[in-house]
Amino acid sequence: MIDDKISLIVLNKLKARHCLFHLFNLIRKIKPDIVFAPSPEASTVLFYASKISFYKGLIVLRESNYRSYKSEIKTLRYYLIRYAYRNADKIIALSESVKIDLINRYCVEKNKIIVVNNPVNFGYINSKKIKIENLLNHIKRKKDGSFHITSIGRLVEQKGYDMLIQSFSLLNIENIYLTILGEGEERTYLESQVNTLNLNNKVFLEGFSDNPYVNLYHSDLFVLSSRWEGF
Repeated sequence: MIDDKISLIVLNKLKARHCLFHLFNLIRKIKPDIVFAPSPEASTVLFYASKISFYKGLIVLRESNYRSYKSEIKTLRYYLIRYAYRNADKIIALSESVKIDLINRYCVEKNKIIVVNNPVNFGYINSKKIKIENLLNHIKRKKDGSFHITSIGRLVEQKGYDMLIQSFSLLNIENIYLTILGEGEERTYLESQVNTLNLNNKVFLEGFSDNPYVNLYHSDLFVLSSRWEGF
């Protein structure tokens, strides 16, 4: 929920880079004390919008992922991000590992980086996990002796669901099921994989859920299959 005191301006752009001149105009108009961006794409655009508008306040950027998960050619995008991170006033890193990656990958001074872990609201989670009306039918109907595995995340390469489904197909066990909660660009590919492996009655791609907690609570195992994360 957003506090009523906060003014929300929606730019309605598909790509962060398309917001550059809109942000330039907003910064010139609003003259904020601090500008903050939560991701590398947004950070890069906000940083350069701030610079071309001759902004004099604090620029705070955030990195939430481990970016050195695979070798890559250092493109223009890499150098734009590197310059932004190195010249921002402060960088918020999701974890100590992300902080180390920022230092090694982008040569950011360590005294610029502050580690702030994601918050966890246990009270909210505990209130949600008892909402039985949000429980998926195939989990609700589970029989004695059945075993339910759940994974939660976007259907993208990073989350490794292709590996999880392939690994699950190797389990020659009756009454074991896999539920994946999330939506993303790899849905069609994953659906095809499930069909090819004849797992339609055992693997369920249930899409986005605003209450994944109740299904996780009633499952027997959670699996994190990500190729990389910001831990």
